[in-house]
Amino acid sequence: MRFNSQKNLRAKCKQSGSVIIFTLLIMLSVMVISIALMRLLIPKFKIIRESIYSVVAVYAADSGMEWCIFANRNDLSAMSIAPGQPVNLQTIPGVTIQIYGPSGATCLYSESSDYRTVGSYNGISRSLEVF
Repeated sequence: MRFNSQKNLRAKCKQSGSVIIFTLLIMLSVMVISIALMRLLIPKFKIIRESIYSVVAVYAADSGMEWCIFANRNDLSAMSIAPGQPVNLQTIPGVTIQIYGPSGATCLYSESSDYRTVGSYNGISRSLEVF
């Protein structure tokens, strides 16, 4: 009987550090899997964020076009701006509109009223054109 207890004691001494090794292996595998998932998902989040910025830029371009239509209907010559200068909206910080018309960046009425407005938000630009 005494021989068996010494044998069990030796076996326990040989396996005493194996739990730490198994724990480290499991933690390492969980960390590798989480880093791999993070590398896959972060670009998807960037695409989602840029699509939201794109919608804001389209609405900004649409607002610029509505501004030109309003200026044409009400014959407002004061609505003209310098060519190529962005117009900042007061609604969302960082939103700009650029208006390109037949005579520079004006929204004045003409027979061939073709206008192009470019809305920009956080580096994303979208354009609308009426001709």
